[in-house]
Amino acid sequence: MALSIEQAKPSNTNKARIPPQRGQIKVKIISSFVKLVVGIASRVGRGLSRRRKVATQEEQAPMQPEK
Repeated sequence: MALSIEQAKPSNTNKARIPPQRGQIKVKIISSFVKLVVGIASRVGRGLSRRRKVATQEEQAPMQPEK
């Protein structure tokens, strides 16, 4: 009989999950959006700097006469 009483008790005695504090979800969404925008902007900036570097190297290179 003691066995049936033990089985009746729930085995999961963890505390219930409480909802996040006010504003935490918005902060997570906004911070992930900002990280995305910063990542995209840095990639674009790297691409522009490479183009500028190539353009300045081409301008500095002496022109070769065509044959």
